[in-house]
Amino acid sequence: MSLISAAISRMPDPLESLAVWSVLTGLLFLLRSPGLAYNEAVVALLDQPRSYRVLRKFTMAASLVSIGVVLLFVLTPASQFWFEKVANLSGKDIQTARIALSIGIPLTLLNLYINYFQGMVVKSEKTRPIFEAVVGFMILLLALLGLGVVIGGVKGVYMASIAFLVGHLFQALWLWIRSRKERILLALTDGGLAGSKELEIPVE
Repeated sequence: MSLISAAISRMPDPLESLAVWSVLTGLLFLLRSPGLAYNEAVVALLDQPRSYRVLRKFTMAASLVSIGVVLLFVLTPASQFWFEKVANLSGKDIQTARIALSIGIPLTLLNLYINYFQGMVVKSEKTRPIFEAVVGFMILLLALLGLGVVIGGVKGVYMASIAFLVGHLFQALWLWIRSRKERILLALTDGGLAGSKELEIPVE
């Protein structure tokens, strides 16, 4: 977060962006909090019979619900009330915050899937993919923030939101790829998943 703040301070409208970013990160943490402990839940439940199928369905349902909640928050007066009355922003800052929050909407979905796939990786007891995903996240985050500083045409809070989103998207995709073998093995041992498309992929 300190690196993001340092980059924002070198982009257009630094004071406004820094004020909005501090409020936005707190709100995003609140909206993403249901998925933060999901990694531990996945690891703990995978030892239960037929848990893989249940967890997969729950992750899909929970991600849709989380996106729906955030969309309702952004598209209704709720976000206006939060930023104006709770966060004490005013005027132009409120509109900036709502736009930045709109950029971050997919983060709630990505957070659930990151922890879902990460739980699969932890279950395999080979956690290097988690390190790789975090490194990739950091590289993309810093690259995009650096690009924002060099270009200088986008508000810092918008660029930070985009960089944060792209970094998490990479993290989710990388963990999806690296958890593939474990997911196939779980599908094979999870009775009742015969015929699943994942079973058509040979285990390497």
